[in-house]
Amino acid sequence: MPVLANFPEKSESLYVKKIFNSNQNLEDIYAAPDSLIKRERPVLQVSNFSSAAITIQVGQTLRKARNPDNWLDRPSKYSGESLRRAEVHAQLIRKLASD
Repeated sequence: MPVLANFPEKSESLYVKKIFNSNQNLEDIYAAPDSLIKRERPVLQVSNFSSAAITIQVGQTLRKARNPDNWLDRPSKYSGESLRRAEVHAQLIRKLASD
């Protein structure tokens, strides 16, 4: 779903951390997964875990967004071997997702 988001002046993306929400009771649960949203097309996937349709109101806060430049880890934090394993893992996920 398209979202309204306040992007920092020089940032092209925002990091949105997963949180579970409920409209009325514990049986009406929905959530947005950990996501990176882009300034050019700010969209957030929301999964409905309840047995009925949910309604998300215009302007409803789904989650607090963070600047990924200072919220997420940086490649310099990891060894070359750790980065290589992460890249191999990412390639596997991309391959599985494209099939």
